[in-house]
Amino acid sequence: MIRGTAIVYKVGRTLYVNRPSGAGTLGGDDILVTRTFTDQLCRSDTVRLLDRTAGFEHGFVVLNDFVPYSKVKPKS
Repeated sequence: MIRGTAIVYKVGRTLYVNRPSGAGTLGGDDILVTRTFTDQLCRSDTVRLLDRTAGFEHGFVVLNDFVPYSKVKPKS
């Protein structure tokens, strides 16, 4: 997670960056809870935010488009 900005997912060598609606509520001490109805996260899925210390839910964000970034293999 990038505090107040984005959620980053790693799949293999690819990073997927999502800048969700309501990203300003993302804190560095949040636990992200997702509930999907398919085998993958999609645009418009919601992510609930739980306070790590107190354990209570304090909001949610709605996912937007996933932007893939692949690591470049170093030259040998």
